[in-house]
Formats: sequence, C-alpha cells, structure tokens
Amino acid sequence: MGSAFPSIQSFFEREVRCRNEEEQPAASGVPRDGFTSSEVDAVLDPLSAPWIPKRIYEKMPVAHVQTGPRDYEIVGRIVNHSRLMPGQSSQTGDQDMQQYLIVSDGSAGIAVKIFYGRPTHYTPILGQRVTIWSTYLSHAKKGDIGHIPLVHCSTTIYPGRNLASHIAFHQDPTDSEEASMIRAPLEFDTETPDDLRGLMTLRSFLDAGFDMGDGRVLVCVKSVGPRKAVQIKNRNTLQSLVEVGIFDETASSVLTLWGAQTSSTQSWKPNRTTLLISSPSYRRISHSDEITSIGIKYSTMIEVDPDFPAVHWLHRKITRMMKMDSIVTPFPEGLWDIENTVQGPARVLFTLAEIEEAVRQSGGQCADFTGKVNVIILGVNLIDLWRDVKTYCNECCGTPLYANIPFAVCKGCGVQRELLPNPGIVGNMVDESGTMKALKLVWHEGAWNQLLYGGSFEENDIAATDNDSGGASFPCRPERNVKTLNKNDLQGLEDRLLYSRVTLTFGWAGDLERLCIMWAEW
Repeated sequence: MGSAFPSIQSFFEREVRCRNEEEQPAASGVPRDGFTSSEVDAVLDPLSAPWIPKRIYEKMPVAHVQTGPRDYEIVGRIVNHSRLMPGQSSQTGDQDMQQYLIVSDGSAGIAVKIFYGRPTHYTPILGQRVTIWSTYLSHAKKGDIGHIPLVHCSTTIYPGRNLASHIAFHQDPTDSEEASMIRAPLEFDTETPDDLRGLMTLRSFLDAGFDMGDGRVLVCVKSVGPRKAVQIKNRNTLQSLVEVGIFDETASSVLTLWGAQTSSTQSWKPNRTTLLISSPSYRRISHSDEITSIGIKYSTMIEVDPDFPAVHWLHRKITRMMKMDSIVTPFPEGLWDIENTVQGPARVLFTLAEIEEAVRQSGGQCADFTGKVNVIILGVNLIDLWRDVKTYCNECCGTPLYANIPFAVCKGCGVQRELLPNPGIVGNMVDESGTMKALKLVWHEGAWNQLLYGGSFEENDIAATDNDSGGASFPCRPERNVKTLNKNDLQGLEDRLLYSRVTLTFGWAGDLERLCIMWAEW
C-alpha cells in the first residue's frame, strides 16, 4: 500500500548539469560537493556578478536627501578616501576590509562607510565617479564621521551581504560624456561664478591662510614623484608615500599622499591636472629654505579637474608659464618643408629687429613666416653644462631630466626618455640691430649638427668629427656619448664656436611662440 504523502523529491526540480560542470573523473582525486563553480563564486565573491537593483531608487542630489529609511540613488565623485574611520586606530587590523569615502556631487557631500570581504575588492581614486544605492541615511553627528564641512549625512554599505545597498565605481574614458559630468565645485553659484567662498592663492594659504579651517586653494600638478615605502615610527609596518608638486601663479608647494591615496596620482598629468583642495593640513618642513608640505586629513576634500571660470584662467596662465619656463621644446615636425626653405629661391635675409617687427605685426600667429638671419655667437656654455651633467635635457612627469648622454630614466614613472641637446649650449647672439637669447630657440637636429660640425645639406649623416679638436665629437645622435670626450676636446669645440658668425634659417611657430632654427650655415 503506497503512502498518501508525496516524497521530498517531488518538491525540487531536477537540475541538468552542463558539460563544463560535470563531475571530474575519479582519477583526478579531487572531491566534489555538488555545487557548481558559479554557485561557489556567488557565495565566496558576491561582487564578481553584476549587481541588479531589486527595487526602485529615487535619484536625488545630496543636498536634498533626507535622513532615515529611504531608497536613494546618488551619483557623485570621490573627494577623499581612507581605510581608517575618524578616530580609529590603525592597530585594530580591520582597516584592510573597509573603506571610508567622502562623495560630492557639487551640491553637498556624503560620507560612505564600506565593509567588504576581500582587500582587493575596491581601489578608489580621487575624482572617480561612483553611484550609491542606499536604503538608509544617518545624520552626520550620529554616523561617527566627525565634523566635515558640507557633509551632513552618511550611509553604510555592505556589498554582497545587503542586497538592497550597493556602490559602483565607474571607469570613464577620458573623452566620454560621463568624464565631464559632476565637475562643479562645492558651493559654486552660477550667478556669481567668480566668487567661491574661501578660495585663496597658494601664497596666501602658505603665509597665513592655513589658520582658516575652511580655506581653499586651486592648484595645478607640477610633478608626480615616485612611490616610496616608508616605515612608520614606533610601528613595524611600511606605508607607501607619493609627493606631488603643486603650484599656481603665486607659489609652489608639495602635496603629500599616504597609503591608498597614492593610487590616485597614476592618472594625474603635470601642468594639466588641476586640484581644488578644501581644508588641507599644513606643515613647514624647513624654516630656512621655506619648504612647505600640504597634506590630507579626514575633513579635507580634493576635487580633481573641477569646472568653473577660475580653472580656465589658471590653465591659460600655466600655458604661458610653461612656454617661459620650459627647459627644452621639441622641434615641430611637418610644419615647414625644410629643404625648400633652406635651398629654395625665396630666401629673405632679416635682421633681428625686422624679425621682432614681423612677429608683432602678425600677432605671433604667422606659422609660415620663414627667413634667414646672420648673427655672431657671444657665448658658449658647453664646458659648464658638461661639468654639471646637463648636456642633454628633457621633461617627464613635470620634472627636468639631465644627462651627458641622449637618454635618461625618469624617476617618477621609470620610463626611459630620449633627451635633446640643451639649448643653453649657445648663449646670446647679436647682429647690427639687436640681441637674441638662444636659450628659448627650438633647434632641429640637423641644425645642431651643422652648427657644430659643418657640412652640406645633402649629407644625411652629418660629419661627427671636428678636425681642429683632435677627433672630438659632440653627441647629437643617440649613439654618441659625451662621456667619451675629454675636457680638451670640448674646449676646442667651444673655442671654435665662440665669436663666430653664422647664418641661421628660421621659422616662426605661432602655436609655440618660438623661433625654430632649421639650419645653420658657416
């Protein structure tokens, strides 16, 4: 007689096992527990699967959210992050499983605490766009986040454990529409765009502005130093350190980043990336040299590449400063037909005064303005640069590179860079109408070879030997090394150049605002 009750198997559907999920052969000796690989990953690493909201969330600016149990979707950018909460000790051992973020959308800021299972789940960077799905917001005073200006609420997220709350870190391409979203700074008013509360110059902040608790500085990244491992005092732990050079039109300083914040510098570009730093810390490293350092504390906010009128003005100012302070400028390729300019029929001889007048009349924008000028070299600094190991130079990561060979390794990024001859090798040049500083000239490689060794334009391989200097050669090509030359060889080459008369074929580059030397004729 059969049982009137159904069996337990009737309540479950039979699963069809895929080929790639079939049991491994017994010969492998690996025991199986009956769970598929996708089921195991869903439990051990819940963040590996895409998160799909299970409810409807209301999109709301941070300034308009209300505390309590509400479903909000908030989009903003990271302006500060750390592995430690305010007042938390680093000796607890739990900082590797948590993140503390401040997210801003231009209207206000929100503090976010993230608790996760693996240290490699999240690597936030400053300025990164994030989306937060939250079901409960707490008041800032009740969230143990300390006093942070313009941050009035906080939320806690347990990714993978609480299926109703989540955070997504977006990787936006540089030229995408998403990359330009949410760039307005905090407290920015479109009616008064030039009036941002607490904004001051870097010089004003270093002099006395650091005493203000809510001071702001708008700076540009000048250089990004290498990542260092520093041992913390009274502890047996190493912490990464990156020193970022910052500057504006008034002063320069150093921004010190520690720990997880150092990963943000990988996308920062010298002389391009701008930072709006609110409430930074201040430390004078040396009173005698006036070396200062700016740091990040828990209430500091760093807005990367903000979009408001002061940033555009700073970019224009920095562009002019770069043209004045650059140690070397590469020759613009494809702007002129050098052979036709040097040997063509239209070869007009100018004086230095006529060149200045022509440039002023064209407003500096006449890119096809070419000609010749005959000058006398009044100074040569080859020996001094060789002694200072500055015969070749270039810039990388915002820092100058010098060497006596035409390549060097950047200490910031570790990449080998090709160097160019130092324009300071030649001093002032004069003619009957005026004087010209050769330090700001842009030299073509062929012009360097012709100036130092002579030869004809048809010679592709310019002679690298000077008969008067006992076989000395100046390294205008990568395979030549100035270290192989002795002092007498360099002295002979310098004596031959000094007070010599030379005719230079030039072209004015309007974009560079520089006089470019294509060729030199003795």
